[in-house]
Amino acid sequence: MRAHAVDDVDDVERVAAVVRACALATYDARGREKTSKDAYTTLCAFCIVERNDAASARGTCYVAAFATGTKCVPMANRARDGGAIGDCHAEVLARRALTRWLQREYAEARDGRASVFEVTRERGAGCDEETAWDEILGAGNRVRMRAGVEVHAYCSQSPCGDASVFELPSEARRSDGGAEASTATVKRAKTTGGAGGGAGVTGAKILTDMNGGGGGGGGADPERDRPTQEVGAVRWKPGRGAPSFCLSCSDKMCRWQMHGLQGTLMRLVAREAIKPRSICVSIPNVREERAEETKRVVALALKRAIVKRARLDDSQSDDRVEPRCVAVDAPSDDLSSYRAVVDGDRVASPTCVTYVAPSRSTFEFNDAVGAVDIASGRVERLLGAIGFLHGYGKKCRASGAASSALCARELCASFDADVLSRLPPRARRAMENKPYAAIKREFRAFRSRDFGIPSSPPLPGKDKSDHESFVPFPRRVRSAAS
Repeated sequence: MRAHAVDDVDDVERVAAVVRACALATYDARGREKTSKDAYTTLCAFCIVERNDAASARGTCYVAAFATGTKCVPMANRARDGGAIGDCHAEVLARRALTRWLQREYAEARDGRASVFEVTRERGAGCDEETAWDEILGAGNRVRMRAGVEVHAYCSQSPCGDASVFELPSEARRSDGGAEASTATVKRAKTTGGAGGGAGVTGAKILTDMNGGGGGGGGADPERDRPTQEVGAVRWKPGRGAPSFCLSCSDKMCRWQMHGLQGTLMRLVAREAIKPRSICVSIPNVREERAEETKRVVALALKRAIVKRARLDDSQSDDRVEPRCVAVDAPSDDLSSYRAVVDGDRVASPTCVTYVAPSRSTFEFNDAVGAVDIASGRVERLLGAIGFLHGYGKKCRASGAASSALCARELCASFDADVLSRLPPRARRAMENKPYAAIKREFRAFRSRDFGIPSSPPLPGKDKSDHESFVPFPRRVRSAAS
């Protein structure tokens, strides 16, 4: 498959159109045949745009990872050994797939092969203060994205949560923003309710109790069937049913644009956070609305949810590069919930498809476009409601054979093979026999502290320590010589 050419990397609308086309073409080639024809799903892809050279405005676009999915696993049913994926929404699965790809890219860079990374001898992980890890890693073990390499996100519909609360044209121009926004007909429909009732909910429950008293139960979305939804609220999935206590995709994407897409573990070796340069979202196929007006409203909601909710510490200056939020043309009806619910001709697909591209070193960029061998990329099919691979029984789930390569346990294993094996031995020893939750808390020190997202105290039942208590890096038996 040929990569997509970008005539002008600095043209926001043109790049967004190419990112959309590249994402849909790769999905058609590797994922569509694995999706039920009588169901709908959502697609999220992370595309890499590389300038042909530092002085050129032309570039090449290819997909590093994509995923489909609309389901999540209730907290009560979550696997405790890290062998299942709790949040199977497309955006979250795609980000996990991108993390896996970046781990391999680190190995390629350290081994001297072509990669989106370049090795840097600078110390520190670009955070506000040095940590003990700076001494452990030393110089020459961290990487940064090469100049001219950008990450762009594409979503086939607005992420669930705040980005799915659209304002009417009259309200979209208000200077005060308001506390609520009326739902227009461009509002995204979800899997329940018809065109006259329920179509247009956010797909995630609002955190109604910000003081931690209550708010931990299941049931229906309290905003369902209301004529208005609250703007800027933090929400969790799903919109109805048993709670998963997973933040909505809008909330997670807001954090990603603050702290990076690389994941907590990769932050150890990433000199700088890997942030999306743009987030492109397809508009719903609302036949009674003008496309340009729909794009404006969708892009406005996306920017409010992903960018404007990011909160700066009073002592810090806002010098970050904000991602560009762009609304693009609608995809086919099977990649959006809107027409499926309005027309009533499809149900949400129970399966998810994930794709991890082969290493950058396998691509052939001999001209302005080049070739990408997507056939050798890894594709998996999961059952979104349980977080395991499709087609495996309970015995396989217990043994680990049904675990996705993108579950926490397997991502730790690939991090061990691709990253830790290339670091000084003392780096792995510093992580041995620690629970996954403890490692994540320790690595959060690499985050920049000048950003925050409006949040709440921990909710009852939301403690994930039991589900992250597995030990990803057990102590190895070493000889006396080592």
